[in-house]
Order: sequence, then C-alpha cells, then structure tokens
Amino acid sequence: MYPTYKMDTFHEENATYITISKGRELYIPDAIAAKSIGIDGDIAEVLEHLVQMR
Repeated sequence: MYPTYKMDTFHEENATYITISKGRELYIPDAIAAKSIGIDGDIAEVLEHLVQMR
C-alpha cells in the first residue's frame, strides 16, 4: 500500500506528512492529503527560510 512513514501519518492523529521537491511533481497520496504539506523548492533554501522565520 504505502511506505511506513505514510501509513504512520494516516494512523497518527497529530502527524503531518511534509514533502519537499524542487522541480518535480509532488506526490501526496489521497489518503493523507488532508494531513500533508507539499513544498516545491530546494530543501536547503526552504530550511534556511524556515530558520529565518523564527
């Protein structure tokens, strides 16, 4: 069905699945879409931006 980390997101009430991919299609299964965040970007740039937001 889904890899373990996606199933954990499905079953854990407070879990959120986050995926970061630059220039590729972000795939989030329908079963966890409501508990997911997809970010199109370079992971280093995304993390740097998050650090600056603190």
